[in-house]
Amino acid sequence: MVVDLRPVRGQIKYQSASPGQLRRLRTRVRGAAGKLGWHAVGFTRTEVEYRMRVTVSATPLSTRLYCVSLTTVDATLGYGTLNVYIDAKYPRRSCAYRSIMAHENAHVDIFRTTLERFAPRLRAHLRQATGRMAPIRAVSPDDGAERLKERLRHQIEPLFNDMNRVLNRANAKLDTTRNYKREQERCSDW
Repeated sequence: MVVDLRPVRGQIKYQSASPGQLRRLRTRVRGAAGKLGWHAVGFTRTEVEYRMRVTVSATPLSTRLYCVSLTTVDATLGYGTLNVYIDAKYPRRSCAYRSIMAHENAHVDIFRTTLERFAPRLRAHLRQATGRMAPIRAVSPDDGAERLKERLRHQIEPLFNDMNRVLNRANAKLDTTRNYKREQERCSDW
């Protein structure tokens, strides 16, 4: 059986945003800025995407029943787009803009390094899970493929949850009152 999982680092898309847009984006996140009621001047948003394609072999057992087993699993894990929003009121060459950009790029690095760290574990777990997966009986090859994919999703879901916890903790360490104050002290053009 051939099993592969490829990490997808995603494209970074830098965008200007109004204070209102940043406020709406921020309401979905619980960081120091939200707790302190600070005006968000930057925000990075992305979603982890997981896709899996499988091929199966199917042997007819009767006119309405097949024995279905996995033959290949081709999966991707990562990000489509990493959206980085920066308050439009700061000119690109200003100290404040550069400070916001550095902070948001640190979030991008967290997303990407966490993905790179977890991809080998997820790949190994996926290979182990497929190796233990017995053939199933299904009403069609397609039905069997979908059921086997669902079993695999359940097998690797705990690792996705671990990855999300690591992402949340790392991003929270960056979004602290202390870091915000330090970044604000670097520039006089806020």
